[in-house]
Amino acid sequence: MQKVIKRSGAIGVVLAGLLATSALSQQPPATVSGMTKEEVVAYTVADEKLPTADSDAVPRKNGKPDFSGLWLQDQGILFSDPTPKHHSGSHPGYFDSIDPPPFNDEYAARYIAFKARTAEKGYNRLYDCDPPGQPRLMANPFPMELIQTDDKLVMLFEYKSQIRRAYMDGRDHPSGDVFLESYNGHSIGNWDGETLVIATTLISNWDGKLIQITGIEHSDDLETVERVRFLTPDRIEWEIEMIDPNVFTEPWVLRRSFSRMSLDIDVPEYECLAGDLIDELGYEAPEE
Repeated sequence: MQKVIKRSGAIGVVLAGLLATSALSQQPPATVSGMTKEEVVAYTVADEKLPTADSDAVPRKNGKPDFSGLWLQDQGILFSDPTPKHHSGSHPGYFDSIDPPPFNDEYAARYIAFKARTAEKGYNRLYDCDPPGQPRLMANPFPMELIQTDDKLVMLFEYKSQIRRAYMDGRDHPSGDVFLESYNGHSIGNWDGETLVIATTLISNWDGKLIQITGIEHSDDLETVERVRFLTPDRIEWEIEMIDPNVFTEPWVLRRSFSRMSLDIDVPEYECLAGDLIDELGYEAPEE
């Protein structure tokens, strides 16, 4: 009897099948949020930013922009490749279509070594069911639901059933003695006009977590600063600044956009069966 895999972290060969049972299959986009792939890529890497939507045109809650809703990112699953490939289910491979981040010499060498190792032995999928962690979670190809209140922004992800909370009640980050490092870290949000600024720290580096599967690493000192604003009533910009003095010579700043989806669709539970998938497809763990 053939095994049925409803979800798997091994996105490479089965993503197209996964999308068939994902929330995406209930609302397949005819285009990439009304933009061509070329326009999405150009927007992502452009020096000039698009203007913020007029405050009177966007949803508001107690005088502030209200980002509540169901959203899907316009780009692909690689920060270094903004091409929107996830709608077709194609695998991005392990190549970067734009310049890699500003590595220092040590991590530039590690990046090159990772490329050589995966070219020879393949990508180690034993950790496919682990949470992707911040900021990699923000590049996932599945819907994200935002629930905004006066004191927090809750981010619910179909992908691996992840949750993030950005506290907006004026609190500071806790110390590492009080709040242990975690995959998604600790986030606080503050308003800068029409933009919500989310600062995240205490992001763990367990099991050598990657910012993305092409070999872009981070250390225990990684912090991110995200800036969220409306471009139109149905599209938000999500800029991510990655700060890691152990890895980068300067912050790595990337721009994503998310388009609104209908709240009428059902978002299913994500069940990860990477172990079963590895057995079924005959993957072998590459030597480290």
